[in-house]
Formats: sequence, C-alpha cells, structure tokens
Amino acid sequence: MSMSEMDESLKAMMLTLKQFRAATESQDWEQVSELDSEFRGELERVMSTVPQDEDTTRLVAFLERADAIYDLVKAGAKKNREEISKELGRLSKEQKAAASYEQSARWI
Repeated sequence: MSMSEMDESLKAMMLTLKQFRAATESQDWEQVSELDSEFRGELERVMSTVPQDEDTTRLVAFLERADAIYDLVKAGAKKNREEISKELGRLSKEQKAAASYEQSARWI
C-alpha cells in the first residue's frame, strides 16, 4: 500500500468514526451497526497491507487513537441505549397506570 493509499484509508476511517459518533448521538443504532462494519473492514484491509517499517509506527499511533475514540463511542452508545430502554420502561408503566386509572374512573 502506498503512502497516499494509506493516508486515504486513514482519512476514511476518521470520517467513519465521526459518522459513528454522530449516529450514536442521534441514537440511530442501525447506522451505528453499519458504520461499525465499515470501520472494521477498512481496518482489516489496512492492516493486511502495511509493510513492517516506518508506516507501521504511523499506523499503530493512529489505530491506538482510533481505538480509544471507538471505545468511548461504543460506551456512549451502550449507555444511551440503556437509558432509552429505562425511559421506555418508565413510560410504559406510566401508560399502564393511566389506562388503569381511566378504566377505574369509568366505573365510578
């Protein structure tokens, strides 16, 4: 892989990470899953073509930063998903309670 090809791959991975973050913030879990696949595919492609020289040092530094970002975004996605699930559970309980109250009020 030439230096310019590696630079393009790194730019593509950074763009994917930014899109991954945006999808997480907007809670678009389907898009998160698709971007995860894209990122992993590009990462595997780059790793399979990197020669063992100075490019390796650049790639490892980038991948360490990208991995840290990726882990933070995944943790945020998991937290958001859990919070949404809890809120939906609360909402469901409130709706059931309101429906029960409404039903009992009809009998009065």
